[in-house]
Amino acid sequence: RPLAHFIPGECLNLASHLTFTHYAEREFYEALAIQEKEHHLILLDYYEFLKNPAAWFVSKEHPSPDAG
Repeated sequence: RPLAHFIPGECLNLASHLTFTHYAEREFYEALAIQEKEHHLILLDYYEFLKNPAAWFVSKEHPSPDAG
């Protein structure tokens, strides 16, 4: 029903519902943004590997010379 037809007690419930809805949406999009940032970092790492695998290995694996 239209918002104008809510009685005052229902308006309080509607307001709390809207607040919860906005909070839930914000939480969802923040979680989505974190996942997308992780995907972006993974793709950048993969790109660096494809450009120069040896340099990528040195930067990621930190090989040490064999003392042996």
